[in-house]
Amino acid sequence: MANLVILVANFSSLFFGFVLKLPQIYALYKKKDVAGMSFASTFLELFSYSIVMCYNIFNEFPIKNFAEYPVLVVQDMILIAMMLHYSKKFGITFFAFLGAYNAIVYAIAGGLMPKFVVTFFNGLLHTIDSAE
Repeated sequence: MANLVILVANFSSLFFGFVLKLPQIYALYKKKDVAGMSFASTFLELFSYSIVMCYNIFNEFPIKNFAEYPVLVVQDMILIAMMLHYSKKFGITFFAFLGAYNAIVYAIAGGLMPKFVVTFFNGLLHTIDSAE
């Protein structure tokens, strides 16, 4: 029974992770206007999801424990690209952001940073989530 509950929880978490940002992405696509959207908030959310994803990769936890986070990261990247595109700031800004982001994620998930730094950033997420 406990295994069934865990299985249902894992699948529901993954399912809701897949569909969480789709309405917002669709609405932005239809509206083609970023009014009312916060780049800073979306970036903080991306940072938060990325840290959790990297922490799990760094500690070699099974993918089933954090599978929704890579999906949420991709959805936030799509939102950021769309926000930059519709605000006419897409171009070198996005690619510079993408390059820096990928370098940082690779450094954290690839084990190039000490464990205490990765753990510190993971603990810092409570403050970041409160700021969102």
